[in-house]
Amino acid sequence: MEKEAVIALIKEHYSGSSQPLLLSEFGKILREQGLWPSQGPKRKLADYLRTLSPEVEVSQDDDTPAFKFVILPEFNDAVQESLIFREELAYLKRLPKSLVLAFGVFVPSGSSVYVQTVPPFRYRVARTEPPYECVRIGEQFRLVGLDLEDLDLLPSAQVIALSDKIDEWLEETGIPPETFAIFQPTAKKAHPAPRAQSVPAGASMLERLRAAQPDGIADQMVIPLDIALHLSKQS
Repeated sequence: MEKEAVIALIKEHYSGSSQPLLLSEFGKILREQGLWPSQGPKRKLADYLRTLSPEVEVSQDDDTPAFKFVILPEFNDAVQESLIFREELAYLKRLPKSLVLAFGVFVPSGSSVYVQTVPPFRYRVARTEPPYECVRIGEQFRLVGLDLEDLDLLPSAQVIALSDKIDEWLEETGIPPETFAIFQPTAKKAHPAPRAQSVPAGASMLERLRAAQPDGIADQMVIPLDIALHLSKQS
């Protein structure tokens, strides 16, 4: 098998994607091209590719040794960023969804977001700290305006930024990361929950606030009566 042909195929992959080229996927590509298995002594594809070093490298995820991929040094930075994104996304998915949503939920002026530090980890929007085990999420840690309902739809930069903000908040408040990280999300339902419904023109700020929340969250919100009355009169 010609080294030039191998390098050309690897470049073709990375010219259109920063996702790691999995060793198993690359083996399939080589077989389709009739380039593998090669003539001569039988050996594993990874062992052959390592003979092409330093032009070609075979790397692996330290946390997942079976996750092996093929790379050229010139694409290393892009691939490393992709791996960081993969790790941060997995971290966010291990957190309670309510905690993640709290970092992007809209908050009326004069109110704050509080998150329970005990199950079920609900968040509350209130003017004063709720009378139970809750911690405030300061505005400097929040990314208001992001749609955090489906993390898979977020660009990598926003996923990394959100993960960093949550880590900064945990450090600032002194909450042990394992308080939330040990949470195991339940299996996804066969059909995703419906998204927040739209509201008609002329709706009050209170109606728009409720409609802007993800499905099931509006019923969990606690808004002081004076704020609710004020919002109900505003359009």
